[in-house]
Amino acid sequence: MNQKKLCKLPDGNGKMQSPNDYGLLAPAFADSCEQVIESLDEKGPREIKHTTAYLAFRSGIVCQTDANGTLGITITSKEKDAKGKTVRQAFTIGARAEANTLGREISSADLKTRTMPKKFMTRAKIDQLLQSVIPVAQKTADGIQKKADQQNWKIFPYFFEPSHCASVDCDPELEPNVELIASLTSHAYSVVAQELGAQVSDLKVLCAKFTDSTVAADSQGSQIDTMIPRMRLVIQVKTVNGSEAFGAIGGSSGTFFEMLSRNVPDEKDVSPEAAAANPLIISKDPHDIVTRLAKRVAKEAINLDRAEGAGVLGKEGYVILSAQAAGVLGHEVIGHPHEADILIENKNNPNAKIKLMGTMGARFSDHSKFNVFETAEPNFLVGKRQVKFSWGAMPQFDEYCVECKKVQLIEAGRKVGALNNHYTLNEVASGIDAELGERMRKEGLSGRSRSEDYGKIPQVRMTTTVIEPDEDGPKSVQEMANLIPKNMKGVYIKSINGGWVNTENGDFMLDGMLCFLIENGMITEKPLKGIKIQDNITRFQEKIVAIGSSETAKYPFTGYCGKGLDGKGNQWVPVEAIAPAVLLQKITFAGGSVTPWQRILDAYDSEHKKVLLGQKTLEQVYIPEIAELLEPGESQQGVCLVTACFSIEGEADYILGRRIDTSTHKVSAKDEDKLIERGDPYDC
Repeated sequence: MNQKKLCKLPDGNGKMQSPNDYGLLAPAFADSCEQVIESLDEKGPREIKHTTAYLAFRSGIVCQTDANGTLGITITSKEKDAKGKTVRQAFTIGARAEANTLGREISSADLKTRTMPKKFMTRAKIDQLLQSVIPVAQKTADGIQKKADQQNWKIFPYFFEPSHCASVDCDPELEPNVELIASLTSHAYSVVAQELGAQVSDLKVLCAKFTDSTVAADSQGSQIDTMIPRMRLVIQVKTVNGSEAFGAIGGSSGTFFEMLSRNVPDEKDVSPEAAAANPLIISKDPHDIVTRLAKRVAKEAINLDRAEGAGVLGKEGYVILSAQAAGVLGHEVIGHPHEADILIENKNNPNAKIKLMGTMGARFSDHSKFNVFETAEPNFLVGKRQVKFSWGAMPQFDEYCVECKKVQLIEAGRKVGALNNHYTLNEVASGIDAELGERMRKEGLSGRSRSEDYGKIPQVRMTTTVIEPDEDGPKSVQEMANLIPKNMKGVYIKSINGGWVNTENGDFMLDGMLCFLIENGMITEKPLKGIKIQDNITRFQEKIVAIGSSETAKYPFTGYCGKGLDGKGNQWVPVEAIAPAVLLQKITFAGGSVTPWQRILDAYDSEHKKVLLGQKTLEQVYIPEIAELLEPGESQQGVCLVTACFSIEGEADYILGRRIDTSTHKVSAKDEDKLIERGDPYDC
């Protein structure tokens, strides 16, 4: 593992050790958080119980092609600080302060100017943000207490653990290899263009390596600074017939090469016959890795051009989910209903048709070997498979300085755990089965508070969600197909766009990209497209027929998860899901229009931006393609969505920080001495 945890200890000059230059500010941030509480004498609902200071910035390189193959490179430049030390600038840098009474409030500021902000100015901004957020937090407390009195709400105490002091550096190479990244981007474009020729209507490629650096501290004395690198390679093509195909590799916590090559199997795990037939399978040459991905994308585009629609399947049947598709199932169907803030939102929603908290402790699946866990580690063992450099990993601590822990969500088919933070743990533990509640308190905080950027309030989020393989299960997808009755048709979902779940009523949908018809117990070479499978988490108990062995857990699902829970705008974070292939029965094949996935994705994002800007309420969110699969008039406010990728432009915007919403403002060079802030009320 490249991840390391270092205690913050004075060096020979009496300064704090840190791999992150701004990490030296962590003790000062902690002092400010503590002092602002000590300066107040409020008691009761208006008492400030906890404060947090947070600084985040991102640097790196983004290389992308336009539709003609022309390269464009954006890279953070270098500058000299006051002491002559070379530092790299940032795509985006900003600060956030949070104050907690009965609820949460944040104020944030964009610190991006022509040069990186000086440390003393950064601390001054944190002090200003802390001072500005206090009265807003106290006003929010008054409102929460009033509601509690009127509606007989029970207010739960926060759950705290001992503080942590650490530096975590997961970035072994601070300087990107610009030549290699540019060469791989051009190479990916060329391979797809050559494979498809005149069939190409639109083709774009993005390759990026970027590092997220953070400094966080709180009023309990926690001081954490982190650096975590991520890499992303995305190829997207559209044919003249309108078929759209993509391929992506994502990784974190290693060198660019380690992350790029993370899915290349060891030579010992590939048969000599397979290696001889396709030497690229085991090659770790960067250009060979890109060639393999590009050829797969081109082949999928060709198959989609000749694919039939979903009409051949009927209304219900058997489904084999590839490892990637099963990963989306684990993320949407298992993960989101086990996030504590969703459990609480669902409990307090009078329109919710299912009460998720009441299902904790119940049996989710009759399959005795159905086990699901969540981990923030980049490297870990699943069955016989070593997962390396997970795209969804976090650097050991979350944004509240809480250590990230492995959390078991499903155990032998039973719902046993939930991701939480110190605002949600006690309320969830008090509302579920007493034995499970005690188990949750004993295990403590899961360390999953994440935000898309410094201007948004942290939510409880997944990192890497894992369905464990059944080593006694089928060792291939064809072996799974043998379990399907010969007189029944089915579908093998080989690649997937993404999916969504409605946490208000339990409906979920997975959107397949390239699929294949199953007939007479065989996976045929007849491609299908437009396959959407739909069901409900409350009817899932008998759905799982078989769980594949480690041999079927070949490739992870890497993508982005969108969650607009609190009405403060949708937030996207990198996520990964690991799973073996899974065979399901009695699954509904959804109807509705065949709509490009990107259009659904854009509509989801657009609707939640309107909520953030006050143009809509969360209850008014409406995406027609999702509405087609819900009951008439059904609310979409509880819909969470995961996608394998954004558009190439969207991927670049995410990495470069261009998605930061207008509710967080930029400090211009002219006004750089003025604090431009944002306040976010949040009721727990």
